[in-house]
Amino acid sequence: MSEGRKFQIFEANLPPGQSLELLPSPWLVDGLVSIPLEHWELLRELAVANKVVGNELWVRMSTLDGERPEPIEIKMFVTGLKVMMSRLRTDMTAMLSLTQGFPEALPGSEHARMLEAVVRVLEKSGSQADSWVE
Repeated sequence: MSEGRKFQIFEANLPPGQSLELLPSPWLVDGLVSIPLEHWELLRELAVANKVVGNELWVRMSTLDGERPEPIEIKMFVTGLKVMMSRLRTDMTAMLSLTQGFPEALPGSEHARMLEAVVRVLEKSGSQADSWVE
């Protein structure tokens, strides 16, 4: 991870021997999902603007810091992320223009992969998942 750059981190806290079973991804680093914070914040803005995930839920699930989320929170967040994933995969060019000033401009399909990794953490570990900004 680049020094000075912040990342949104999600951790599954899986039992020994279990893995997230994700295809190789730049967003999976040492068993943690690690997303550049500026991309995560852009995804939050889009989710809130499109009424897919509420801001309060997005912030809560992004900063669990050891607190255990309720099953309904996980379900609502995962459902919203899946809707976002679908939309991002069908409109890949919009994200390239929205991320033009970022260290790397990325298409919607790559942002969908970010969300897919977060969904995998939450689906595999449920309330054992953790998240923080680093």
